[in-house]
Amino acid sequence: MASSPPLPAAVLSDMDGLLLDTETVSKRAFDVMTARHRFKDDGHIFMQLIGRNKAAHQAIFAETLPASVNPVSFDDDWKALYLSMLEDSVPVKPGARELLEWLNRNGVPVALVTSSARAKAVMLMQRAGLFDLLDDAVCGDDVSHGKPAPDIYLKAAARLDQPITDCLALEDSANGVRAAHASGARVVQVVDMVPPDENLLALGHEVVGSLAELSRHFGWGFTD
Repeated sequence: MASSPPLPAAVLSDMDGLLLDTETVSKRAFDVMTARHRFKDDGHIFMQLIGRNKAAHQAIFAETLPASVNPVSFDDDWKALYLSMLEDSVPVKPGARELLEWLNRNGVPVALVTSSARAKAVMLMQRAGLFDLLDDAVCGDDVSHGKPAPDIYLKAAARLDQPITDCLALEDSANGVRAAHASGARVVQVVDMVPPDENLLALGHEVVGSLAELSRHFGWGFTD
């Protein structure tokens, strides 16, 4: 019987769309905002936002929203509405808790690597009951250059005192995959809202359809 591959020195995991099932909530809030301002998005604007930080969001809005819509106010109102939708509960992706608990039991440190601001990330992970399963968190306001730049991944590996090339990065978005790949980490994309296109697949990273598939891919068995 073939043995399982060696464990990574650390796992560096994205949050939205990877551990938390929040991208669909974000899209719902975004659709409310576009209706409020009487314009439609066929998905082109929203898909650019996934995996990006606040500064990038406002830059995208400045280029894509109608001239009558203030990009900063739109961004602030969208995020406030999104958080209000998560006040009662934060949906967790199937297998997320099991993954983090399995890594904890097997001595693999885990850092959250998210474009979200720290206050928001900590609040959502705490509401989801997952924050205490993390060893560290590097957030969008901890680095000068957000995803798809590799800075956030390099900082997370350094904070865990592990070589980035020995770390496994888990991402769902194209911007996140590009950031992790540029850092030198091994990258597995766990597809959420947007499957990878040919340009992204050309990076040569691994792709799975769910955390359960990730478990089977490595033979970890945390969803058995």
